[in-house]
Amino acid sequence: MKKHPVVIEPSTRNEQILNDVKTLAHDILDTVDEAIYIVDLITYEVIFANRVHKELFGETLGQPCWKKLQTGQTGPCSFCTNSSLLNKNNEPTGVHHSLYKNTLTNSWYQCCDRAMKWHDGRMVAVKTSVDVSHLKETSLELNTLLLANKQKKQDIIQYIEGKRRQMSYDLHDEMGQIGTAIKLNVDFLRNSLRSKGPLYDESLRDLSLLVERLRESTKSLAKGLNPRGFITLLTIPEMLQGQLDEWAARSPNKAVTLECSEALAVPSIEIKETIYRICQEALTNVTKHSSASEVHINFSTHLNLNPAFKESTAVELRVSDNGIGFPESINANSLGLNIMRDRVELLGGNLTLARSAQGGVEILAEIPYAGGIEGNTCG
Repeated sequence: MKKHPVVIEPSTRNEQILNDVKTLAHDILDTVDEAIYIVDLITYEVIFANRVHKELFGETLGQPCWKKLQTGQTGPCSFCTNSSLLNKNNEPTGVHHSLYKNTLTNSWYQCCDRAMKWHDGRMVAVKTSVDVSHLKETSLELNTLLLANKQKKQDIIQYIEGKRRQMSYDLHDEMGQIGTAIKLNVDFLRNSLRSKGPLYDESLRDLSLLVERLRESTKSLAKGLNPRGFITLLTIPEMLQGQLDEWAARSPNKAVTLECSEALAVPSIEIKETIYRICQEALTNVTKHSSASEVHINFSTHLNLNPAFKESTAVELRVSDNGIGFPESINANSLGLNIMRDRVELLGGNLTLARSAQGGVEILAEIPYAGGIEGNTCG
């Protein structure tokens, strides 16, 4: 009897090919060491899960993902990206990421989701979950260390300020009393004793002037060591102008310019003191190291100055000179510069060092500030 060849209908052949492809896809996805699953975008029904997903969560096919993959859920998870995977034309919008903690495994996952059309025509979400618990734990440990380091820096700066305040009080009390006592004795000699000649009288006048200079220097040093006593009464432009006037009087051969714009209305004492200290340290470095003949200081406020700042406003203090730059005897890791940087960073800001346009040093301090702006300007 003659055998007739078996004829496979096209529909049956296509179904067989589709089944073979699905089996191959399942086998491939089962080799991946991360959880992969696919859900219906409308019903959230799990329609595919690979080997790792099954090992973690058991059998989930045919169940809403939010019901089987988390505990205590009465609806879609808050971190779910399904609503963002399609645009208004029902077209995929690319890969979307979410980070969440799974309440069943007690692990953190980075989930990568993307929409696609399933073989039956419906839109589904392909989800890959990568266990990042070790990274999350490391991040938490690092944040703890950073907070502890920040507190240490704060303690150091408070210790320094406390010592400076004590020195200020000691200078005022001790040197002030000594200066007053010397002045009283000079006045007594001038008023009660007969003159012994021009040189004697001139010596008394010089001694009186020296005592007055001593008293003024003591007051200036005490004020510099403990500025909080007077900067609370001044705007930042007034504070900087007074600071520069005193410095210029001690540095007659240096040209100093100051530009200010949009001063803060009610800056915190921490911001004021930090700006004062940055300017103080920068001017000290100019005197000691720069050999500069010109110093320029610019203070301003900016909206959205730095994307890293959460606050809408930031203050900027820029001190530049035309000196020789950083000499070999000082570098960017010196104690004074480190303390400046710590002061700014404790307020959430940045401090950068660069070569100025005039060839010297430029110090830029940016500090976030959430307050308002007043119209007091200087220039």
